[in-house]
Amino acid sequence: MTQTQPFTPTLMQKLLGRNYKWWYLIQYQIKHNTAYRASTFIWMIGRFLILFSTVFIWWININAGSTISDFKNIFTYYIFGSIISYGNGVQWNIAGGIKSGAITSRLLRPVSTMKQIIISDFGWWLVPSIFEILILLIVVAFGWQYVILPSSFLIFALYLLLGVLAYFITVFFAYILGSLAFFIVDINGVLEIQTQLNFIFSGKALPLNISNILSPLIFLPFAFTFYHPMQIYLGKYSPLETLFVFLGGITWCVVLYFLAKWVFKMGLKRNESVGL
Repeated sequence: MTQTQPFTPTLMQKLLGRNYKWWYLIQYQIKHNTAYRASTFIWMIGRFLILFSTVFIWWININAGSTISDFKNIFTYYIFGSIISYGNGVQWNIAGGIKSGAITSRLLRPVSTMKQIIISDFGWWLVPSIFEILILLIVVAFGWQYVILPSSFLIFALYLLLGVLAYFITVFFAYILGSLAFFIVDINGVLEIQTQLNFIFSGKALPLNISNILSPLIFLPFAFTFYHPMQIYLGKYSPLETLFVFLGGITWCVVLYFLAKWVFKMGLKRNESVGL
């Protein structure tokens, strides 16, 4: 008789324990992105075209005599803002599953549906974002003369920490939008409009402090995903203002989390799919 070999857990299995199942899900999405490289590459090209077009337009205006801002602030604002800007597909994932009926198979699994969707999306986002950040760092290296460095390590750490909050704000809001597919027959138009509005409301199109018309937008959750992190990075906020920004970001995270769970729960009562 052949002897069975004793099970030896890998390093990741030792570190994650019972949560190792989520690492499998992340691995699957990583393999998916590396298998369909053309789609991932085109997605990245689209994000870069928007970024560099925006920076180029600002460069033209500043060279033409615009005094709204100097190019160093603008270059740093958009490049480092894009590093923590999260382009997720949670809303499309949920909406597509609801429309096709595939959401039912996820509901039958003995794990949290929200965790499944969010961790799956994180795995999808991980590979292109690593390459995107590397390319942006190369841009920073070549355009070093236009980069404003944070005034201290603490400022840089706060910028990264608010970037983490921005991730959860973005994901929970996208979860709410995707769940609206339970109530709206064809939600694609709503999701497309949200993408464009997010570009404006987050401060990606224009910094929200350049006009009084835009200033009310700083209180919306979108501003915490781009505008506020970069204001902290650039040293535009006092310690008290920074504290209020973090309190606002945490508040939006909590509100959107519970709202996402509530909207999804209400939507399930209208779910008529049989699953795939």
